[in-house]
Amino acid sequence: MKLTYWKAERLDDADAYSIREKTRKAALAKLAEYEDTDYGVRFGPLVKVTLDYSDGFELMECLLGEGRGSELMLPGTEGTP
Repeated sequence: MKLTYWKAERLDDADAYSIREKTRKAALAKLAEYEDTDYGVRFGPLVKVTLDYSDGFELMECLLGEGRGSELMLPGTEGTP
């Protein structure tokens, strides 16, 4: 099974506050929301992330583990899950 999403990594805070959306359009809209505020938050470039996993348990186990899913990333995928 594959899971693909778009991510803009939060540069000035924890990765938990990065933007993750199902579509590029939704991720760009979320980035635009922050640009229209005075919060001063910074994000890295928008990247497409694709994870390849065998079942839901493998996905959950990898995302909650030390590697946080990086071992599931397909070749050519940028960024970190």
